[in-house]
Amino acid sequence: TKGRRNEFRAFGWSGPVPDPAHEDTFARSKLTSPPTDSAISLLYKTALTLRRELPSLTPGSSCTRVAGADHRSLTLLRSSADGSTSFTLFNFSAESLEPFTFPADGEFRLLFDSTEAPYRTQAPFSRESAPASPWSAQLYVT
Repeated sequence: TKGRRNEFRAFGWSGPVPDPAHEDTFARSKLTSPPTDSAISLLYKTALTLRRELPSLTPGSSCTRVAGADHRSLTLLRSSADGSTSFTLFNFSAESLEPFTFPADGEFRLLFDSTEAPYRTQAPFSRESAPASPWSAQLYVT
């Protein structure tokens, strides 16, 4: 479809777009060996554990996209459930973006940062605001 072609083009794809319903596309997409990058495996395991253990990240929690309109590479999700609130900040660009300012009605702590060892934060975190490091995801919770 036109939308699918545009989506692939936005990621720098050149050539014909694979048909997701074609058997060859499925066969080429299958992993043939376990991941060898332990940092990526650890990142996935950590993210899945956080999703399972934090009420604000579990399926059925209230989730709102609260930022991203002014910069298409920045997305901020606010999630709430059972008195727990989390902000997940995604920066899908190669540049640092302006710090996000937290709402005044809560004290947030950094729980996860994809730029930290082993998966390094490039900018300091304060209780009032948080930068969006390049190619990163950060999770702040109350």
